[in-house]
Amino acid sequence: MDHYLPKDEYPEFSIYSLNLVPACAHCNSDEKGTVFVGPLAPARFIHPYFDSISAKPILSVEITSPYDAARIRAVPASGLSGNELEIVRFHVGTLLGGAFEKFVGNLWVRLPAALAAQSKGMAAAGQIDVLGLIKGNLAYAEGTTGLNSWTTGFYRGVLADAGAVAYLAAKTAEAGK
Repeated sequence: MDHYLPKDEYPEFSIYSLNLVPACAHCNSDEKGTVFVGPLAPARFIHPYFDSISAKPILSVEITSPYDAARIRAVPASGLSGNELEIVRFHVGTLLGGAFEKFVGNLWVRLPAALAAQSKGMAAAGQIDVLGLIKGNLAYAEGTTGLNSWTTGFYRGVLADAGAVAYLAAKTAEAGK
């Protein structure tokens, strides 16, 4: 649990039930500080009780090449616009820093070997459908970890980057040999 409005600045709301929101250890850390709104409206954190925005995909990643040493950062998912886009941009830009980048970086490094293991039957037939495997991993992540988990956002971003998919196809073929 975390305080949506920082308890040091708003002690009167420190035990108010709607100010206590579910949060992972990273989000409930000192890293975010006491910031909860941006310099201009509508930039603010997403409130899980009052905002319905997280009922649709809001998290993705942007992968910057070279893919052998890719830099991966959180970005709003495609399809957002206006106030929703500004709210999500502030949310992911303020909360998802080093821990997120390390998490998705580890997924990225391990992904070719994981895809090769998943494609054992396909490799024997001479066809490895990397795009299909990534789509399957996205569907599995959505079903098991949620529509906007870090893992789901990672796979959503990988699918949106044709260069990343091509890189993974080549690396998966190498790893499967």
